[in-house]
Amino acid sequence: MIINKKIGIVVISLGFFLATGVLVLSDTTIAFDSSIQSFVFSMHRDFLTVFFKIVTYSANWQTIVIFCAVLLTIKKTRIRIGVPLSFASLISTVIYKCAKMVYARPRPEIGFHLIEQSGLSFPSGHSMTGLVFYGLLIYLVAEYVKENRAQKALLILLSVLIFLIGFSRVYLGVHYPTDVLAGWFLGTSILTAAIIFIEKMYSKRIPFDKFKLQ
Repeated sequence: MIINKKIGIVVISLGFFLATGVLVLSDTTIAFDSSIQSFVFSMHRDFLTVFFKIVTYSANWQTIVIFCAVLLTIKKTRIRIGVPLSFASLISTVIYKCAKMVYARPRPEIGFHLIEQSGLSFPSGHSMTGLVFYGLLIYLVAEYVKENRAQKALLILLSVLIFLIGFSRVYLGVHYPTDVLAGWFLGTSILTAAIIFIEKMYSKRIPFDKFKLQ
């Protein structure tokens, strides 16, 4: 029953992504994107720009690779955390790059950019990979970190970070809001599929209660 619900999340999230793509291709989202961009751009301040540059870099491929490399290097985290995070992040990257080529949406005008950013716009790769990587980390923290205060603090921090990564892409002018929403929709689908895979494969090998991070 739980697996069926998760499969439902995969399908529904994918449906939302495809629906957003149809709206984008038909230019139906122009007014929505413009209104959100105008509001977000009105928030521009020097200190916020520095902050959101740091936030957005937390979902750069270089940052994700470093995190994965560290987790794969440490023996205690290699199999149960490093491998699934690395695999899910790689799959996410391949899928969003393919999706960008399919939709071929140009980025917002370069005059809006507060950082250098090339490539296509839809969906937002940072938003998508950020949700997959940090969302899966939330799942793994919930499974393995048994100290309640540390667990809650990490879960809140990572959840806020996922939102801020998406927001930063609009704030920095390199994505439309619908790019971010599409990245979250597709990312949710991939994240849920990854959790289904982990629970099927890993639960048969090593019970969760035999592997705890203190």
